[in-house]
Amino acid sequence: MTVTRTRLALAVLLALVVAELVVVQPVRVWGAGLADDPERFARLVDLLRAAVWLPTPVVVGLGYYVGRMPTTVASRPESQRWRWLWNMLDTFSEGMVGFDHDGRVAFANQAALRMLGRTALPDGTPMAAFADVPRLRTTVAHALLDGRMDTVEVRAPGARTLLARAAPCDDGALLLLVDVTAERAAIEAREAFLSDAAHELRTPVAAVSMGIEALEMGALAEPGQARRMLDGIARHNERMKQLLDDLLSLARLESGAEPLELAPVNLGEVVGSAVEAVDEEGRVEVVSMQGTWVQADELALYRVLDNLLANALAYSDDRVEVALSAHGPAVRITVADRGPGLAGDLKERVFDRFFRVDAARARRAGGTGLGLAIVRGLVERSDGRVWAEDNPGGGTRFVVELRVAYAPGDARRVS
Repeated sequence: MTVTRTRLALAVLLALVVAELVVVQPVRVWGAGLADDPERFARLVDLLRAAVWLPTPVVVGLGYYVGRMPTTVASRPESQRWRWLWNMLDTFSEGMVGFDHDGRVAFANQAALRMLGRTALPDGTPMAAFADVPRLRTTVAHALLDGRMDTVEVRAPGARTLLARAAPCDDGALLLLVDVTAERAAIEAREAFLSDAAHELRTPVAAVSMGIEALEMGALAEPGQARRMLDGIARHNERMKQLLDDLLSLARLESGAEPLELAPVNLGEVVGSAVEAVDEEGRVEVVSMQGTWVQADELALYRVLDNLLANALAYSDDRVEVALSAHGPAVRITVADRGPGLAGDLKERVFDRFFRVDAARARRAGGTGLGLAIVRGLVERSDGRVWAEDNPGGGTRFVVELRVAYAPGDARRVS
């Protein structure tokens, strides 16, 4: 700005000197011989010189003002651009933190504050204090000192998993943070699911292999032993088939490849069919509401009841009670057993895939560890809820809540 003003002042002075030499002096020299009154001519020359030199302060002042205009006018759009940039950065879901060459915070957007568990990150905060994550500080230091761009995955406050990339930028470094907590949890769940599925399949596969090997080694020659071996192979083969069927059903539910047709369903009839199919010993007692209709997929609702009843019968040697009750615009189906019950933290985990409270007992009963996970998937796809709670008489009570509906043809029917 100073250089611009100096050049402008010099240009004004040079223009005045040129005007003196080109205009005033030729008039004074050449016009003197032509003038009749030398004294009057001299006054005219003085007036001409005054016309050239007297506006000098005005011209210089104007030049000074014009010299300031680029800075003043440009500063306004520049300030607006910066404000627009900061507002835009604060709308990003990715965290961004800038550092100067001394490793001090130059700026940080709102997403970065949330991810780092900070309420504020003032400009000038030292790199050693901007986050309580050593690997994050090391990554920024590499970008500042070595000019190296690194990408690391770190655990941040609040059990967050962050993908962090630090890169050298001008005279400092820029840190980009992406919250991948949900993605990492999904990957870990998938890995755990595959590991659990392989573990569950290993037992029946090993049993079938051992049975076949025993038959090949001579058991076929002994009819009684051969029959026991074949029965064991058939039992474990059925277990593998059931496990694979449940895995396929769960995969279809989670991918949405198995759409449900929601329509009014007579709940009493479906409960009766499910109880008749699983209750071989007459241990299930039904407290039914006649004429109760719910909005559901009939086959899905049957599978829900089938799994809940099988689970209750497997974990209880006493009677199992099924009850229906109205709760405003919903109907609740309760399946209560008198088994060992569930501790508080197990009431939610019991719906996880392959989770078993008593693994040995569940396997003896033929369970795959996927029944309740399928129940939750089917109920949620039916716009309902399912949960486990303590049974007042001891044991556990599973509750399914579905929207009430009306019989086909009923004028009050809800679609």
